[in-house]
Amino acid sequence: VALVGMQADAIRGLDAEYEEHERVYGERDPEAAAQQARGQAFQRQCNSAKRALEGARQKYDSQRQQCEQLQEQVRASAEALEQQRAGNERVRAEMARLEALETPENKKDM
Repeated sequence: VALVGMQADAIRGLDAEYEEHERVYGERDPEAAAQQARGQAFQRQCNSAKRALEGARQKYDSQRQQCEQLQEQVRASAEALEQQRAGNERVRAEMARLEALETPENKKDM
């Protein structure tokens, strides 16, 4: 009988602990609450990473457009420079031709 009484006291003690645990934590188990908190923290980190990725994509797109515009300006400038060089070469060639025609006799006329 004493052994049964001791087990009954132990069961009552556990019952009281369980009631206290339920009063403090409600329906939630502390481990389940911790796991849920970890899950929520992970979800917040994922959302933050998604926002950062979207911001980086927008910045990339903006800079890519700027780069394309600058490349077009460089291409147009290079084309204009090449045309100027070609014009300069034509002028130099014509000057060389005229200098070749120049002689001491016709130097006064030129």
